[in-house]
Amino acid sequence: MDIDFNWEEFFNNFEKKRTQNIVDILNNKGIITDEDFIFSKIAMKDGGSALKKFITDNGYYGGELQITGKYYDQYGEIIAIFDSSKFSHKEVYKFFEKYYVNKNI
Repeated sequence: MDIDFNWEEFFNNFEKKRTQNIVDILNNKGIITDEDFIFSKIAMKDGGSALKKFITDNGYYGGELQITGKYYDQYGEIIAIFDSSKFSHKEVYKFFEKYYVNKNI
């Protein structure tokens, strides 16, 4: 049974301080992963369009936001929302490996 979940409503219920923190991270650093415990994998995957709109509507001014992920046998799946003017998909995967995957080996 499919449940029709309203992602737009979900994101719009975030606290103002938390929302500003998310926007600041993306405006400055250019990337947030599910490993940062800000968004779950499900919120990033299934709510991607609503998430991008929410971030843009709340002050994000960088390049186009994209969402990508990759599965690593030794670590599991990592998902990120990122500023495509600061990162390519390949650079996001290198980021995953540097800060998460290879850190645990």
